[in-house]
Amino acid sequence: MNTYSLRDKKFEYQKRLNDILKKYYLQFFKKIYDNNIAEKKSIKDFQKKILKVKTWEDDKINSQYKKFLKFINKKYNLSEEDVYRMLDVVFILNLKIMATLFGDIEINVPQPEIFWYACLKSISKYIYENPKKIKHNLDIDINDEMHEIINNVIQKYIPLKDIIESKKETINFHDFNNCNVNYDDDKNDDDDNKKEVSKLQIFKSKESNSDSNYSVAYISSDEIDLKEK
Repeated sequence: MNTYSLRDKKFEYQKRLNDILKKYYLQFFKKIYDNNIAEKKSIKDFQKKILKVKTWEDDKINSQYKKFLKFINKKYNLSEEDVYRMLDVVFILNLKIMATLFGDIEINVPQPEIFWYACLKSISKYIYENPKKIKHNLDIDINDEMHEIINNVIQKYIPLKDIIESKKETINFHDFNNCNVNYDDDKNDDDDNKKEVSKLQIFKSKESNSDSNYSVAYISSDEIDLKEK
């Protein structure tokens, strides 16, 4: 599979994941805003409610995450396992593209609940700073911004700078500049960038809810299968 095909597939899966998350987050914040209006509260009161998201206790996070799972089941007929698989594939495809430059790479991939909450906190910050976009129903602006925020959260779990530093002796920086390993998938790759990519094998450990205990190790292999189950 060449780099262009991988980028095309990555864009497909990442967009699908983003669209599902954005739909839920927009509904989540609009409900808070509508309740705020019904209670005849001010924009500042709305902002105070949004500010609390980043300090939720574990029980609150878990209960809200369950609401998210109910939402995606009703809206898209998706289960939590579907979200696991979708999130895994997004990271697999990102890492497979990077493998053309860096070879074997190992990173930690968050559990869906952790990733969901990380995105929610980041989007809450944006809504807190731009409450009038909810007030005036500027859904297009909000969706565009949420798209970038979710992609940035994905990027945080792929420590590119650390990878470059550890692999700098073996990196072909001419290829690196051409490969365009980023999250702007609207650009087409040139023919020169269509490179064969190493296969990667995945090993998961889901023993607890902590970030560090949900890891995916990427090593050279010919046994990976990215077909949807």
